[in-house]
Amino acid sequence: MPDSKKYAVLTTRFEPHRGWVAPLRELGKRAASRRVPDFVFEHEKHPYLRYSPLLDGVFCAPCFAFNAAENVLVARPLIDWSNARKVVDGHTRSKEHINSITRADHFVRICRKEEQNVVEFGSTAYRQKVQKNREALTAIIEAIILCGQQNIALRGKIESRSNIRALLNYRAKADASLKEHMTSAPKHAQYTSPEIQNEFISLCGKQISSSITQRCQNAKYFTVMADESADVSDTEQFAFCVRYVDRESSGDHVVREEFLSFVVAESTTGEALTTLLTGEIRKHDLDPALNVGQGYDGARNMAGRIRGVQARFAEAYPHAKYVHCRNHRLNLAICHACHTKLLS
Repeated sequence: MPDSKKYAVLTTRFEPHRGWVAPLRELGKRAASRRVPDFVFEHEKHPYLRYSPLLDGVFCAPCFAFNAAENVLVARPLIDWSNARKVVDGHTRSKEHINSITRADHFVRICRKEEQNVVEFGSTAYRQKVQKNREALTAIIEAIILCGQQNIALRGKIESRSNIRALLNYRAKADASLKEHMTSAPKHAQYTSPEIQNEFISLCGKQISSSITQRCQNAKYFTVMADESADVSDTEQFAFCVRYVDRESSGDHVVREEFLSFVVAESTTGEALTTLLTGEIRKHDLDPALNVGQGYDGARNMAGRIRGVQARFAEAYPHAKYVHCRNHRLNLAICHACHTKLLS
């Protein structure tokens, strides 16, 4: 597998910005003070050199990544600026440097998917196995997504008779790759365990959340809606939603209300919930200053004029106007109507 650290070494350069001044170093008792020479940053002539501002020295990136020698420019930085050009020219002509350049070029091309690695290139059977595994994994993920879209529980009391197993067995009748995977794959690599299912669900959730956040950012202004209530385990859950205007590909504008996250509320005071709300907004890469509305129920900790969430949040972001949630108001009206005697 390609090494991300090596890739970063080969592709990341230090670019002196405007106003940057290189450190000044005294070279010997009688030598004049010198700074890193300009030719180090001439990337067209020396594309392999990398300057480290931390060490105030220069490395050869391909040799640093693919050469085990203990030489200067490889294991330790070049810091002798008086002889820098001479050392670099000598290093460039060396056989070890030329071999490292070749290895680095192939490595970068593999990382960028511009060519195959040795294992993939030399083994047709390996490529076929990878393709079959991808097809089987795609089928498993699509079954999990289907259960989520149809609000169907994945598992039951018995794993062998769970909904996800039934769906996969049914699809395997017409899918040769999935059937082979279900019957012959090792038990530790079937990708159907509850832990793997939960991981896939989490990844799908992150993808959906990211898509909603992106549309909300495109709309620029948004409104937050939130509510907290205890679940069956008496854990206080804080539900966070956003409301924004989405422009569809047809050019029509649609008002959307989207759920983004559940988060455990350790405290239900107005101050704690305000901190929690602001944290969730920032967590989803939204700017609280662009929030133009708040929608909560009428509870004191949420709607209080002094210490409620709406008051505390509006103090920091005055454009966020509070509106009592319409659904909560309807619920209150219905409850009140149920206790009112009809006049004859």
